Amino acid sequence: MDLPLVDICCIGAVGFYRNLVQPDTIAFTTSLYEIDRIIKEKESELSGQEGELMDKELVEQKLPY
Repeated sequence: MDLPLVDICCIGAVGFYRNLVQPDTIAFTTSLYEIDRIIKEKESELSGQEGELMDKELVEQKLPY
């Protein structure tokens, strides 16, 4: 499952509106429940593909420096 890259940041109402009226902007909502569910799905996919990696190895592999 390929998820789109989403740039999430904390902005005020004016900044939100300014971004919302830009062309090709898509507004959406999510929840911590949904995020946790997606993380669990990805973890189950990774456990079958990559074997048992330590947390530090997963962080280094997935996060850019």
